[in-house]
Amino acid sequence: MQYINMLMDALREVWDEISRAIFQLVFGKGYGKAFVALMKMVCNMVNWLYNVFVVGCICPIMNGYINFLGGLAGFFDDATGLTID
Repeated sequence: MQYINMLMDALREVWDEISRAIFQLVFGKGYGKAFVALMKMVCNMVNWLYNVFVVGCICPIMNGYINFLGGLAGFFDDATGLTID
């Protein structure tokens, strides 16, 4: 079993080197390099949009809405004596 694991590790290392070489060949220059740069730019834009709009705007609005509903449920609980389980 030990030799099989050693063989699998060696094959994984060979595969890693081959895949790195192919990636570098395809995306290392020319249109591939431009594609990688474009994808990095798109990812940075999506991260910025997420941080500004979702974390900065939507989350606080939703937290306020949830707190309002919780307060409203508490008010009706106190007023009617009924509970929501």
